[in-house]
Amino acid sequence: MKCNLILIDGIFGSGKSTIAQFVSQYLSQLKVANIKYEEESENTPVYFQNCEEIDKMKEAVKFENNVLIEWVRLVNKLIVKIKLIF
Repeated sequence: MKCNLILIDGIFGSGKSTIAQFVSQYLSQLKVANIKYEEESENTPVYFQNCEEIDKMKEAVKFENNVLIEWVRLVNKLIVKIKLIF
């Protein structure tokens, strides 16, 4: 089954929820199954129960960033080696 993700982002009061509701209703009219999550609702996959969870997420983001930095370094080294070969 093919799945797509639609993210709607914007500043407070810019109409994100209104657009999300419109898109969800439109997809439903087309008989396209969809799930609409709103920020800060408990059924959202990225809902945080408390500050400890947010702190854990911040640590996870730092870890991910460090991993990405190391991958970039590795790729850059490989590119240099490839250039030297050719």
